[in-house]
Amino acid sequence: MARGSDPCSSISSSAVGMLCAEGPEVWELFESAWVAIERFVRVRLIMGGLRERFLEDCGQEVIARVWRFRTSYRGTSEAEFWRWLRKICDNERRRILGREATRAAALKREGNPDDVECDLPGGDETTAAAELNEELTALEECLRKLDDLCRRVIELAYFDPVLTERSIAELLDCSPSKVHTLKAEGLRLLQACLAHKGMS
Repeated sequence: MARGSDPCSSISSSAVGMLCAEGPEVWELFESAWVAIERFVRVRLIMGGLRERFLEDCGQEVIARVWRFRTSYRGTSEAEFWRWLRKICDNERRRILGREATRAAALKREGNPDDVECDLPGGDETTAAAELNEELTALEECLRKLDDLCRRVIELAYFDPVLTERSIAELLDCSPSKVHTLKAEGLRLLQACLAHKGMS
């Protein structure tokens, strides 16, 4: 699947209603916005406690629903677009967890508790292995010193594929001004930390 080079512009166009249109241009717009939408969906599902084994299937179902129900989108701003996508993510996550809970209960009733995998919410998130490069290792250490929300904002805003402040605000359920403040504070703290490590 081809990926466009300007997902931010594609999101802006989608947000004002272009995604509801017909024709091949709509699919091109959707493909161009793919990287930002895909990242938003994945982070939202992880934040909701969805285990790794469900992420791919649930994420694909969310994307399919976004495409299938795009004509029902009635928003006119980027905030409304991300809010609409957030609702689809949350609904699909609840649907998958409900289905899994029903399956687990049925297996227990049938007397096969060993077949029930405990993959419901509450698991630890895996972290990437530390980079061997000294500067990246220093950056990783400094990022870990930030509080959770501040670190998450920095990662979403500056690590590819980057998200806009508006999308981060909707993803984390806070205001865009709070995201902007956290981003500025995070950068200030990172700069000070890296300078302390001789990386300025």
